[in-house]
Amino acid sequence: MTTEQKAAFEKRRLSVMRAHLSKDPKLRQYRRKRKRALVASVLGSLAVLLVALMLIKSFVILLEGAEGYAQIVAPILDSQSAGGVIVRALGPDPVSTFIVDIVRPIFSDRPHSGRIQGE
Repeated sequence: MTTEQKAAFEKRRLSVMRAHLSKDPKLRQYRRKRKRALVASVLGSLAVLLVALMLIKSFVILLEGAEGYAQIVAPILDSQSAGGVIVRALGPDPVSTFIVDIVRPIFSDRPHSGRIQGE
């Protein structure tokens, strides 16, 4: 067999293998599971990130007070549009205040200053 014939044979062999594999139900099921797993992992990662950011925001509100938190985020909020996503995300919300109310007894020995540190 010449080199050209070997290359043509290999090309035909690969196309036949791809045709058979594309019709394999087990392979199709495996690919669907992989796609679902990828989507689930991305959505799960986003959910964990959102919860972490909510907890960070709650702890900043807890440690600095509502007024101190408002002073911290005021420069960011001033540069954004009134109904924007960032304004809604950084503003105080019922969930973060609820978390603050739950966690406040743990930090009750710390004096509540309500001001930004370093001033």
